[in-house]
Amino acid sequence: MSKVQHFKQDGTLIRTEDIPDPPEVVAETSITGEAAIALTSLRTIANGATAMTTAQLTVAVRGMARVLIVLVRLQLKRFDGTD
Repeated sequence: MSKVQHFKQDGTLIRTEDIPDPPEVVAETSITGEAAIALTSLRTIANGATAMTTAQLTVAVRGMARVLIVLVRLQLKRFDGTD
């Protein structure tokens, strides 16, 4: 949400109202948050990969693929998908 303030000509505040952010802004904010979480996850996976079982590594690789999708979408500014 963004705030819009309305003033009288003399500078007195009349009212403040919230207006919704455009969907693209909401999506970009969401993707940026996901990217930050994704980078932390990648570091965790990379640091613990040697101690993982095959099943854990399989799950980790799938997670890394999702992380890469988020990071590529962020780089390309493609905020319209939900993958």
